[in-house]
Amino acid sequence: MLGDESSSLLNKSFHDLTSDSTIEDFCIGTGHTIFEATLLPAILSAQYEIVLATCFWAPGPTLESLNLALKQLSTRVIASSSQRKIKVNICLSSRSLFQKLFHTASKHGYTYPPDSWKSKLGLPSPEKIPGLQLTIKSLFFRPFSVLHSKYLIIDRRDVWLPSCNVSWEEWYECCVHLRGQVVNHVFAFWLDVWSSPDEAFDTVPQTSSTSDIPLQATYPEPHSSHKTSFTTSPIIPTTLLPHPHNASIRHSLWFLPPRLTPPPQTPLNTTLLHLFNHAQKSITILTPNFTSPPVYIALLTAISRGVNIHLITNRRMMILEQLLTSGSITERWLWRLKRAYKGLLLPRQQQSPSNEASALESARPGIGSLRIDIFSPPTGTSGAASAQVTREDLEAGLVGQAAAAAATTKVHIKLTMIDDEIVVLGSGNMDRASWYTSQELGVMLRGGDVVRRMWSDVQAGLEGCLERYV
Repeated sequence: MLGDESSSLLNKSFHDLTSDSTIEDFCIGTGHTIFEATLLPAILSAQYEIVLATCFWAPGPTLESLNLALKQLSTRVIASSSQRKIKVNICLSSRSLFQKLFHTASKHGYTYPPDSWKSKLGLPSPEKIPGLQLTIKSLFFRPFSVLHSKYLIIDRRDVWLPSCNVSWEEWYECCVHLRGQVVNHVFAFWLDVWSSPDEAFDTVPQTSSTSDIPLQATYPEPHSSHKTSFTTSPIIPTTLLPHPHNASIRHSLWFLPPRLTPPPQTPLNTTLLHLFNHAQKSITILTPNFTSPPVYIALLTAISRGVNIHLITNRRMMILEQLLTSGSITERWLWRLKRAYKGLLLPRQQQSPSNEASALESARPGIGSLRIDIFSPPTGTSGAASAQVTREDLEAGLVGQAAAAAATTKVHIKLTMIDDEIVVLGSGNMDRASWYTSQELGVMLRGGDVVRRMWSDVQAGLEGCLERYV
């Protein structure tokens, strides 16, 4: 049975969660560079309210930059002699193993007292940010129900959906900036999950666009990031795909037979399965891990009816987490997928074991192709790649995408593209945790030109960083 979080959104129909929204920009890079290029300037532009939700929270450059931004924002408020503080809500789920083991089971979570902000979270103490009304809360449901969604809402007017956390991780990430009715849907999702009955939320006046508000402090565009701004702000059909956490022990026990544990029927799960089942030409997936049985079955089914599959993932990423939540690891599932694909090809091609490589290169009539790439950036580039790039090169758009991936160690982007026309972004991985137990939030964007432009940015960053598996 599904948890009761985001129940009001889940009661909405698929049509109710779809609206025409505008895409403002799309950014790729590391978590730190995305924060400095996109998210922190947005925070500094806030006039009334900030909502920042993240899964993992850990010390590192990103947290240091966020700390500085909150102080600068407070200074701006005080300097303006405003009688109104800016409300800042920070929401997190995973901080340490100890925190998760002893976390309260209350659905209202744990609110951090002000005297712990600095010592436990690395944030400014209250006297350092007098212009802000800061609330920090955590939610986690044992044994495995982490709140994995990540988003930033500014003044209930703009929303950013990054793939990255507030952490030290140097991974290849992305972030999409949207405006329109989808912002109200994300805010409603946040209220359903994070608000308490005794909390009151005032209406927020309609402000000018954040892009029209001068920033009091700016961050240089990092060399290891690349941002595509959609100057015409294309209007595209946008569907929010909430996925509540599932604390059911039935879904938490990975060793139960798959037929006994179908995935929860959430908007994110059902939409992805629908897209897989109705893809006509191609399915492209970027995912940190690949351990979801429903996805494995759906991809094989799609291949058998002629759809071409391209899967990009990692080796040796979060091994312990994979074992705890799925009882297996990505490498095992990739081997199974390769073996099953070979089985689809061999009956007609009559390939012998010695000809396995040629069998996998071309599918028999009616069978789609399978390509699996492992993210493997050149050795020695991580962290320092951007130092060799000049400002002029970046502004000319010559190296931003390539440097963005070369400065990372793993791919953490969660992207599913169908027929080059539809893309699903957000926090959900193609692993068992995201499909069964974790809370996730995705968004489906429909529009060939926009989708292909976003994929072009991601693909350019992947150049030279992929190792062919199949």
